Amino acid sequence: MSVKSKVNPRWAFAIAVISGVIIGKVIKKFAFGLLIGVLISLIYVLIASAKKK
Repeated sequence: MSVKSKVNPRWAFAIAVISGVIIGKVIKKFAFGLLIGVLISLIYVLIASAKKK
């Protein structure tokens, strides 16, 4: 039984890329900024897919 995700993967990807590019430009290291963007996207997915009581 698979549970359908409540999170649109396009939104998660967009958040990762956009925040990664912005943070990468701010700290002048694109790879590290993209890593932070992926972590922000992961947090978004975890919060959005959490079961609310």
